[in-house]
Amino acid sequence: MQYQCRSHQHTCVDSRHTYQYVVKHHRCSTKHSTDTNAHDPQENATVISVSKGIHVETHMLMDEIFSNTLGSRHTYIYLSGPSFASEIVDGHPTTFVLASTDKQVLERTAASIFDDTYTRVTTTSDTRGVLIAGACKNVYAIGAGVIQALNYGYNTITMFILAAMKEMTALCALVQSTEPNHTIYYSCGLGDLILTSFGQTSRNHQLGVLLATNTTNSSTVQHFLRSTIVEGVPTTQAAYVIAKSHDKLHQLPLLDAIHRLLFQSAPASILISALLC
Repeated sequence: MQYQCRSHQHTCVDSRHTYQYVVKHHRCSTKHSTDTNAHDPQENATVISVSKGIHVETHMLMDEIFSNTLGSRHTYIYLSGPSFASEIVDGHPTTFVLASTDKQVLERTAASIFDDTYTRVTTTSDTRGVLIAGACKNVYAIGAGVIQALNYGYNTITMFILAAMKEMTALCALVQSTEPNHTIYYSCGLGDLILTSFGQTSRNHQLGVLLATNTTNSSTVQHFLRSTIVEGVPTTQAAYVIAKSHDKLHQLPLLDAIHRLLFQSAPASILISALLC
């Protein structure tokens, strides 16, 4: 398999190759390029996207962004965790999920790219579910960091994870996931949520720890947000807007509480209140 690097999705596709797309979701263009130098292939290509998130301005998931920018002539495959890149490089046993509506290309890609001794890959056609799970686990990982830093025990942590999964399932339904229950209660949902919520290198977890004792507008939190990218922050805003537009926010008390923590400088105790509502 041959790989090349491109800096923009309009130039990342070539019909002779399979490409991985790793641009941060908030930097994605959502409109078709009019640049005459942009690559516009006439034949089918396979694009593997590892980008996660919901576009802040348009609230699009990656499948909609690709449809708008590159069109429907290519096969898009979406890769999700649970995985930390550093552990993959170190050869730690890791599982992935690949999602695509093209079953034949999906199975061939899974076999050809991840055929080694320490990775295991499962496949699904529920692209929407995988995309929303990969985005929203970052939101709830912030909340999990808060719960841990408040020194609550395993009972409360478990209660939070179960409630978060229920909300993620509801969010899946809002974006027309085809198998919300199966997707969320599998590795790209439950597995990725656990990894991001409790992995000490998770920036979302680290932000949650800070928010347990600092409000968003504190110098401590603001310095952290300026020094790194915390994907759960813009995703919280986008998911909040999606839920509110469907009049479903009352069914998502944790999302509402995390949004208040991040954007209204609410105290950390609001998360416990949401958990018990």
